[in-house]
Amino acid sequence: MKKFFNSEDLENYRKEVREKASRFSTLITVCQGGCKAFGSEEILERLSSEVRERRLNKKVLVKMAGCHGFCERGPLVLIFPSEAHSFCKGIFYGRVTVKDVLEIVEETIVKNRLVDRLLVHSPKDKEKIPLIDQIPFYKRQMRLVLKHNGRINPESLDDYLEVGGYYAIAKALNRKPGDIINEVKISGLRGRGGAGFPTGLKWELTARAIGDTKYIICNADEGDPGAFMDRSVLEGNPHSVLEGMIIGGYAIGANEGYIYVRAEYPLAIERLRIAVEKCEATGILGENILGSGFSFSVKIKEGAGAFVCGEETALIASIEGKRGMPRPRPPFPAQSGLWGKPTCINNVETFANIPLIILDGGGEYSKVGAEK
Repeated sequence: MKKFFNSEDLENYRKEVREKASRFSTLITVCQGGCKAFGSEEILERLSSEVRERRLNKKVLVKMAGCHGFCERGPLVLIFPSEAHSFCKGIFYGRVTVKDVLEIVEETIVKNRLVDRLLVHSPKDKEKIPLIDQIPFYKRQMRLVLKHNGRINPESLDDYLEVGGYYAIAKALNRKPGDIINEVKISGLRGRGGAGFPTGLKWELTARAIGDTKYIICNADEGDPGAFMDRSVLEGNPHSVLEGMIIGGYAIGANEGYIYVRAEYPLAIERLRIAVEKCEATGILGENILGSGFSFSVKIKEGAGAFVCGEETALIASIEGKRGMPRPRPPFPAQSGLWGKPTCINNVETFANIPLIILDGGGEYSKVGAEK
């Protein structure tokens, strides 16, 4: 893979990626999250094969995507015009089977007609709803963290770069760490793991803590029954979490990060590993990131599934190889955390919001949601 030695290298490569993507008139994505349990891998393989056999592969791109939420309708197939970078602009086909592939290609791709029986129907008047943003399930959603789930391949660095990924890092590394922290404070972002502690304040406390070595940890333990928020992000767009961690590390003065993820999430772990490896290969992770002088590495720690390890001090003990048990506080992790060093711990979704704040500004981000 191409190595990025500075922000200019990264931006030039992004332009190449976008140019390649623009050659396709149509993009088809097949969910490879929970839909895998219902045969979506075979659907993806068959769609790719059919497009190749019909010699449509110069105009039509078929690829996998992460979970985008409407699992009750899975397996899901989305069809986008290539210029539609937004998730909301696609044709939505649900409960697709391998037997439907020929009809999808023939009717929708070749003849530009909808396959009515695969569309969602309005629960009130049974009217057919072709586009995602018209479906009641999605209509009132304002997608930020999950904005690109369903459109990008979570195992592709190029896909993430195409939609603006890692541009926030280039922007952040040209600013002072204190400015980044202030931007996060202005945004009003609170921890998305449940406690709702102000993220900017947590970063500030860790940055001010005395110590030459500091750590930043992503809590991806997610032990609550039936809660798959973090899993959807990690399986659908792991690079967004890595980007938030790198920015957080720069802001607080940490050169090493850990992602603590439960072993029951094998697909999330696999995609995280792929994302880390590609970032290391290109210089987005490692020494002297984008020529900034800042170095940062990430390690993945698999948890054994203990619910208590979702608590930050128990999580720290588990990373250290000890029994995952909470300890009294103070001292808080910001003063004495991993191996006794100042440590900042944030949730998966918290980190995934950080690139948005850096790109659009804390003030713009603060307009979302209630005042407090």
